[in-house]
Amino acid sequence: MASDTARLAREDERPVRADELLALNSTVTYRSRAVAPLSELDLHRLARAAQIRNEAEGVTGFMVYDHGWIFQQLEGPADGLARIWASIRSDRRHAFIDVLSQGPADKRQFEDWDLKLSVYGAQAGLGQRGMADEPPELIDRLWRGERALDLLGVSRPGALAKGKPLANTSEGLHLCRAALSEVIATVIVPQLCSARTLPGALPLPLSARLAWQLIAIDDTAAFALVEAARDRYISLGSLASNLLEPAARDLGDLWQSGDCTEVELSLGLIRLQAMARAFCLGTPRPRALHPPVVLVAPLPGEGHLLGAALDAEILWQAGWSPRVDFPSSSRALDTLVASTWVDALDLSLSTSFRRDHRLDQVGKAIASARLASLNPKMVVVVSGRVFSEVANASKSAATGRHIGADGIFGSASQAQSAILQALHRPQLDAALLSGP
Repeated sequence: MASDTARLAREDERPVRADELLALNSTVTYRSRAVAPLSELDLHRLARAAQIRNEAEGVTGFMVYDHGWIFQQLEGPADGLARIWASIRSDRRHAFIDVLSQGPADKRQFEDWDLKLSVYGAQAGLGQRGMADEPPELIDRLWRGERALDLLGVSRPGALAKGKPLANTSEGLHLCRAALSEVIATVIVPQLCSARTLPGALPLPLSARLAWQLIAIDDTAAFALVEAARDRYISLGSLASNLLEPAARDLGDLWQSGDCTEVELSLGLIRLQAMARAFCLGTPRPRALHPPVVLVAPLPGEGHLLGAALDAEILWQAGWSPRVDFPSSSRALDTLVASTWVDALDLSLSTSFRRDHRLDQVGKAIASARLASLNPKMVVVVSGRVFSEVANASKSAATGRHIGADGIFGSASQAQSAILQALHRPQLDAALLSGP
């Protein structure tokens, strides 16, 4: 027993070999969402900064960028990796950080790469020389949690040694450290000199920038953007028509292209509603004389409530006292108008999606509500993205007749005028029929 104890003591005192130090390595694999679209130039700048940092900490790994999503695996000494990981988590350029795996590592998989960058679906082009384009199925396999080394299409990372230029392999173009220097010297610098011709040189519209910030975990940047632009909007109507509603449409387009989830879309719309409310805080409200009684509601079954919220807020700011409700069915809507006098019914569809397929449902809901209404002269107006994209006045009128509405409008800024025109139209029609 004593001899065993002495032997263990001697083993504890001996120097740790280099191969044993590898056992002290850690690894982390994560995915996250960029808060704004990144161009290839942005990505290569990010990669270069990361390479310098990783080399200083003895960390290696790879990163994949795919249409706004970032996948990264890092490996190295536990303390160095911890410092880098803390920096990554606090980086405001990305959000929705989701750790796929982490823990100790017996050996490195990417010992020759301080950082390998693979680009798929970046916003602006560097051309084929600068692209490190992996096949689309790689992204699907990453989501399924397959081992990173297997996804790269090489038997061992050492096959892409430092100093080797862009290598054309069966899995695509791989970018190593020497190739990055080549791209900077031969591609990026010349294109910077002629930046006017770069497709990605034009800044994103304000609404598109806001849409990307709306789906971030932290909404500080989104609210700051609206606050910074506050002086250019003199009313909630102008804010809605020029920024909030376009941002809602951009969110819908992001969802359609697969760049945001249904949860992110819903979160963004809720934040837009909060921005409208915050914009109006402290704003003096006029007192309207005998305003019409208006029921504001989304079409039964419509899950996006921003349109109804903006319409109600704008009518309230005009001095009206609209009633807001969220009927779960056409029967529930009928009950509302049958139990309370309503001068005008304001129905809304999604501000993010066109919803063309629901126009027949709109028509049926309007017809049913008219029959049930306590007010036989109740007027009905309808809003939503589908109406904001109607090409001209004649088509707008035809769409209104098709669904049986007295007025349609595409922006909440038009809610008040649309309702007043609908209420006064019977009087104008009667005057026209009676003649001079």
